[in-house]
Amino acid sequence: ARAAIDLLQRQGIQVHIVSGDAPPVLGIPSVCAVGGCLPTVKVARVRALQATGARVMFVGDGTNDTPALAAADIGIAMGSGTDVARSAADVVILAPDLARALEALFRLSRGAVRRVYLNFAWSFVYNLFAVSLAAGAFLKVRIAPEYAGLGEMVSIVPVILVAWSMWILKY
Repeated sequence: ARAAIDLLQRQGIQVHIVSGDAPPVLGIPSVCAVGGCLPTVKVARVRALQATGARVMFVGDGTNDTPALAAADIGIAMGSGTDVARSAADVVILAPDLARALEALFRLSRGAVRRVYLNFAWSFVYNLFAVSLAAGAFLKVRIAPEYAGLGEMVSIVPVILVAWSMWILKY
C-alpha cells in the first residue's frame, strides 16, 4: 500500500485512507487517515470529499467497502477481494500489486492523451490544407469535390495508425 500511496502523491493526488481496521500509519496526515470506520462512515467521507468538488477514487476489497465503491466517482476493487466488492466497482484490478497497476494505468493514460493531441494537430493541418485546396484558395491548383471526399476518407488512415501505435509501441 505504501508504494501505491507514494505513486499517487507524486502525481499530485491527495490521498485519504478510510479503513475498517485500526488507523493506518502510511505517511498520510492524521486528518486524512481514519480507522475503525463502518461502511456508512466510508460513504459519508466519500460524499464529503465530493461535496468539496473533489473527484473521488475509492479502492477496496471487502464487503464493507461495497457502498463506498458504489458512491465514489471511480470505484476500484482488488481482484482478490470479495465478489460483492468486485461487482460494485467500476474497475477490478487483477494484479496483486496496486502500485504497478496504477503506474501502468498512468502510462496508458499519458500515451492516450499524447495521441489525442497528435490526432488533433494532424486533423487541423490536413483540413486546413485540404479545405483550402478544395475551395480553390490556391489559384493554379484545385481538386474536384469527389477527390476531396476521397481525401477525407484517406485522412483517417494516419489517425488509425497513431491509435495502433499505442499497441505496437506499448503506449
